[in-house]
Amino acid sequence: MSEANYVTRDFEAALKGYRRVLSLYPESERIPDAMLKIGRIQYDIGAKDEARATFEAVIERFPGSRVAVAAEVKLKKMQQASDQ
Repeated sequence: MSEANYVTRDFEAALKGYRRVLSLYPESERIPDAMLKIGRIQYDIGAKDEARATFEAVIERFPGSRVAVAAEVKLKKMQQASDQ
C-alpha cells in the first residue's frame, strides 16, 4: 500500500505507511527499503535536512548494501544541487 501511495505521490500516506513498517517490524528485511523511501519522500516534500539525515542513517545501518549505495547517490546529487 505504501508503495502505491508513493507512486501516486500521496506522500503523506506513503510516509505514514513506511514509518509503520519501521515501528511494527523492526527486524524486517524491508526496513532498508522503507528507510530509503522515507528519505526520498522527505526530499520530495522539501524536508532536505531530514532527508539527508535519513540517507545518512541508511548508509550507517546498512553499509555496502544496495540501499546504502542508492542513499549515497542521492546525497551526492543533493550536494551537487546545493553547490549550484
